[in-house]
Amino acid sequence: MDTPANGRLHRDAGGRPRRSAGWLSCATGSAAFLLGMAFSSTAFAQDQQLPVVTAAKPVVRDIIEDDEFVGRFEAVDQVAIRSRVSGYLDKVSFQDGALVNKGDLLFTIDQRPYQAAYDAAKSQVDVAKSLLEFTKMQLDRANELAKTGNIS
Repeated sequence: MDTPANGRLHRDAGGRPRRSAGWLSCATGSAAFLLGMAFSSTAFAQDQQLPVVTAAKPVVRDIIEDDEFVGRFEAVDQVAIRSRVSGYLDKVSFQDGALVNKGDLLFTIDQRPYQAAYDAAKSQVDVAKSLLEFTKMQLDRANELAKTGNIS
């Protein structure tokens, strides 16, 4: 039986089942498309001009290649430097990250407070020497007076 999926049968005027004209319209559309493409590609190729290109002679010379990287360095060996005395730094004799050897001068401490303490201690020594001299003189005098019995 010749029935389509929707249940209706298409027939022509003679009562015969009518064949679909879909293949004819598909063939006509394809032919028109192909003819259009053939004519338009030749017309497009004729309208299209070659682009203007400028060229330069290459320059030959030595170049220096640089690479820059962002990174973080960390030393393999580290040392903590602590002073045995307190004071203000007067001079730093090395750069951060520089190699230093045993015995190298690293810092110079401000000498003024230490010089003042030294001068005060020296003054106290001078006072003590004077007092010792005075006491020796008093002892010698007392010994002389004791020999004569004039000491009280």
